[in-house]
Amino acid sequence: MKSRSVTSHRLMCGLICAAATIAGVHAQVPTASYPARTVKIVLSSPGGGTDIIARVVADHLARRLGTQFIVESRQPNIAASNYVAKSPPDGYTLMVATASYIVNTLLHANPPYDPVRDFSAISLLGVTPITVVVHPSLPTRTIADLIKLAQANPNALNYGSGGIGSPLHLAGELFSQTTGVKMVHVPFRGTANAATDLQAGRIQVMFSSTTSVLPWIKAGRIRAIAVMGTRPLAELPGVPTTAASGLPRLIANIWYGMVAPRGTPGSVIELLNQNVVHALQQPDIRERLAGLGVEPVGSSPAEFAAFAADERARWLNVIRTANIEVAPQ
Repeated sequence: MKSRSVTSHRLMCGLICAAATIAGVHAQVPTASYPARTVKIVLSSPGGGTDIIARVVADHLARRLGTQFIVESRQPNIAASNYVAKSPPDGYTLMVATASYIVNTLLHANPPYDPVRDFSAISLLGVTPITVVVHPSLPTRTIADLIKLAQANPNALNYGSGGIGSPLHLAGELFSQTTGVKMVHVPFRGTANAATDLQAGRIQVMFSSTTSVLPWIKAGRIRAIAVMGTRPLAELPGVPTTAASGLPRLIANIWYGMVAPRGTPGSVIELLNQNVVHALQQPDIRERLAGLGVEPVGSSPAEFAAFAADERARWLNVIRTANIEVAPQ
């Protein structure tokens, strides 16, 4: 099942492909000899769901194509993306990317790579909507309750994230810009630290990936009040979506996609796309990802290109409106 955003972004595919942006224009070469050696899959955001999804897909590709696919984590995130962008475009260095590989270039004056110019899209792997969670002591059961409370108490509520400019920070800014409420952003060194302080009541609100906080929601240590998407999550029965709550513009996803350096032969991109999509159609893999709260997608390169271009435009608007800046790396 593809998300509404993936379907709507198909309308952009002609423009994206015509402009030869992230989808790229590829030289056609035979794929009979590919892959002839180990293929490296770099993580643009190490750990968590990114690592699990990359390894699940890598294992499937290895079985299907008869060559080892290894997963490699590099830090910091912007350096990992730059490493892949500057790698030979031969199909032997790939990346599982998240929104960070796009957002990072919007937060720095002189980013070392361009997420549109320097990559060829392979496939959108999966999406999961960000979940709005609160400390149980907060008198809020719905997103409407949270808005009313924040409106009545400007800058009295603190929301945590994994750092300035992180996707979860931007989700909080999108919430503020969409609803007009004012809350105080508290950046942490990583999402896990923010979640720890939320459980302790030192912050009151968090915009989080479902994967990161689902055990604590089930344990009653934090409360989920909304899913920032258009479809409810099976893992959170009874928790409404922001769209169903009258906030159709308040949509924010954690997403995962596979890309290669720009100029990678089109025949290699096509081969990888076919096998990645095949992986995401397998019941065992779909079940594994569903357990993480991730909806498997498996798109065409053009669909992923359009999706990424739209994500870039949307978050650029949020960043500029909020005047977010980060220290140079």
